[in-house]
Amino acid sequence: MQLTPARQKEYLDPLFIYVFDLGVAGAAITTAISQVVSTCVYLTYILRKKSVFHFRIKDCTYTREIMSEIFKIGIPTLVFQILTSISISLINNAAGSYGDSAIAGMGVVTRLISMGSLSVFGFIKGFQPIAGYSYGAKKLGAAIDYIEDHLDKEISYDEAARIACCSPYYFQRIFSYVSGVSLAEYIRRRKMTQAAFELQRTDIKVIDVALKYGYSSPTSFHRAFQNVHGITPTAARAMGSILQAYPSIQFKIEITGGSAIAYHITEKQPLRIVGIRIPMVEDMEENRKIVPDFWKLALQGNQFSEICRLSNQKPNGILGISVYKNPKEIYYYIGAATNAPVPSGMYEYEIPAAAWVVFENDGCFKEDVQSVFRRFYMEWLPFSGYKYAELPDIEVYPICDGQPLHGHSEVWIAINKED
Repeated sequence: MQLTPARQKEYLDPLFIYVFDLGVAGAAITTAISQVVSTCVYLTYILRKKSVFHFRIKDCTYTREIMSEIFKIGIPTLVFQILTSISISLINNAAGSYGDSAIAGMGVVTRLISMGSLSVFGFIKGFQPIAGYSYGAKKLGAAIDYIEDHLDKEISYDEAARIACCSPYYFQRIFSYVSGVSLAEYIRRRKMTQAAFELQRTDIKVIDVALKYGYSSPTSFHRAFQNVHGITPTAARAMGSILQAYPSIQFKIEITGGSAIAYHITEKQPLRIVGIRIPMVEDMEENRKIVPDFWKLALQGNQFSEICRLSNQKPNGILGISVYKNPKEIYYYIGAATNAPVPSGMYEYEIPAAAWVVFENDGCFKEDVQSVFRRFYMEWLPFSGYKYAELPDIEVYPICDGQPLHGHSEVWIAINKED
């Protein structure tokens, strides 16, 4: 896209300057044509609503912080453009004494140089997100390597999270969305895979294998082994036994023909939430059972309709919010953004001011919301120039009386600019 004006100038300059014999006027005409055509191309790309960028006035927020960032980027670029224009004017003025052909030649040379520099710039911009993704994948890969090296030892979630440069809770959360399985289940599968290999190729006792992989009770080891393989550890020794092998996860760049993911970014002041809540744990596998049951219970009670009436701030609707304070204070809220007083039996929580990336969906709530988180971590975040802010994630559902399964929903995820 950025090469469009330069390519047009390259083809049109000789035509208007030499073929039509318009001289400097021809160069000026080609400049005007190339800029108009390029603007139309950009507008067509955005207005046809098939791009991942959707421009809406209502999503524009003007704050001192945002304007400051715009001027930080815009002023140096403006100065650069002014100096470039001045230098080109001086060069053209100097070349003017040699005639129109010299000026036209300078224009052609300038455009050719511009095409070369834009090609390099485009390569750098394309390489930057790949390098960033590789760096992030490297951190996650290092955490996986730590787990693999400690399958027969004590595995510290804190240490794995430290290697991945995030908190234990968010490491488990990210892992589950990226891999499609909870961290606890992944470790269990990998331990049972290795245990099966040892039982088949060695004469080691079953109890010794159990102890090696962290199971002090034979009963718990048998249960875990049978859940993964479908047979007992003793039966696994028999020739011809069918077992399940779960390989180690590898994080790598994969080229796919995925569909566009529509989003917009907004700045928001502190967000006050009022609603009901339930404690969660650091085990994401357990939380996947807790949250759906909590929603069912909430929809059957009287407080849900009261929460619906509380909603009077953006984001409008019923909110599902995962809040992590520390390992002993993890909650899931069903609430509303409001400035109303806190009703009896409910709680309030304030989310700090932040920048949010908002994904909108129409379809099955459960599938779409889970898909958004996965695509955020795997497709959007690595190439965006942002990093995960580790603030509560917000699910936004429509206000209704029953239990809707389909409809319009939003996912709000807090982000920070990369350093």
